[in-house]
Amino acid sequence: MIGLIYFVVIVLANTVGAISGMGGGVLIKPILDLIGAHSVAGISFYSTVAVFTMSIVSTVRQVSSGKSLNWQIVGWVSSGAVVGGVVGNIVFEVFLQLFENEKHVQLIQIFLTVLT
Repeated sequence: MIGLIYFVVIVLANTVGAISGMGGGVLIKPILDLIGAHSVAGISFYSTVAVFTMSIVSTVRQVSSGKSLNWQIVGWVSSGAVVGGVVGNIVFEVFLQLFENEKHVQLIQIFLTVLT
């Protein structure tokens, strides 16, 4: 049942994000946090997979519609995303060890999401 709820949240968040231009990822994590059915690490994983899948689908649709990609820019952005993801995961794991309560880590994530 929770999988169905997550699916609906992800589809609606991606729809609202696409219409507004801000992207669904900004909405997905806070809403899944609000539902509270999984740990902070689990929700981060689900949110990341949803955003990554959405990005792949969007890119495939753009290329299928005839848009060309500047592969040099794609390479730089992809490299930056991988480095940022690895560093972010390391910092996340450190925060999970530093704070006894996962809610503190969750608040830090929400603050950083709003800030950026």
